[in-house]
Amino acid sequence: MPIVAAALAAAVSIGCAAAPGEPGYPFFALGGELRSAAPGLPPLFSLPGGVRPRAVAPSGSGFALAFDADAGRLLSLDARGRAVRSWPLEAAEAWVSDGLVLTRSAAYAEARGFGFALYRVTEAGPERLWGGELDCFPSDAAFAGGRAYLAGGDRADAELNLWELSEGGAELRYSRPKRSDFMRVVPTGGRLLAFESQRVRERLPCFIRVVGKEAGEAVDAPVVGLPGDALCLYGYGFERGGRLVVPVALEGGDLGLAALVDRGSYFEVASLARGAKGVYLPLGAGSDGDFRYLAYDYEGDPTRRYVGRYDGASVSLEAVGP
Repeated sequence: MPIVAAALAAAVSIGCAAAPGEPGYPFFALGGELRSAAPGLPPLFSLPGGVRPRAVAPSGSGFALAFDADAGRLLSLDARGRAVRSWPLEAAEAWVSDGLVLTRSAAYAEARGFGFALYRVTEAGPERLWGGELDCFPSDAAFAGGRAYLAGGDRADAELNLWELSEGGAELRYSRPKRSDFMRVVPTGGRLLAFESQRVRERLPCFIRVVGKEAGEAVDAPVVGLPGDALCLYGYGFERGGRLVVPVALEGGDLGLAALVDRGSYFEVASLARGAKGVYLPLGAGSDGDFRYLAYDYEGDPTRRYVGRYDGASVSLEAVGP
């Protein structure tokens, strides 16, 4: 399943939509509420307790699409939070985008893996495009051009794998021996990019993996221009304005966001925004052009969540809730 540049350019940012009364801002699910990422982070409406942060997204045919894991149902919500449509969907976990849903089963089948399924959501409900078992404990998922990209390690904790899923099947796009890290995947500027987020802060070379069109084809492109106190890549990345933005662990416990310029054989740091906290969930750009993300620092401030506002050079943070 080759990657088409035009399809990747249409990649969906999970969780991004215009909120009622706050046009042009992303929204996000947290603590049983759907909130706008607009200034003040106003709550929009209550959500079922089984809706996780990565299981809600804007819907072109409604306001929001959400998976309630407790009830085992996919919900089409209107702007007041009412479920105008509801369909049974058996899964323990789901990643939801506008029009596509990727699910994972609760049980791991010995020597086979979890059951995964990819659905296209239409007016008639979820249409199953693909289903199968994969030995994959997910560390990230992304959607682009009608496909899902699933990254994760195997049960033996020996391999990191990147799968491309579509109605044509499941293709292993890239695999490498696993160290103490997690694979992240970000379709950016017509290319499928991946990187390893480290489990522990330590000084390591930073690379972006450019995944080729053929299965198994990948090139490591070094990141150049990081400051001297940069340690390693650490968290989730996202695309902004055609550039890959990656989280960087810094000495002293700080976290920064590095905007990278794709130079072909390497990536150059265009800017580094300090004080970003950890990127827990990319949300998307607002009408002001600034990118929002759900921020969390489990080492320094494990009890609070924030929404980060990133303008390409600096970050401001707003705490969620009291």
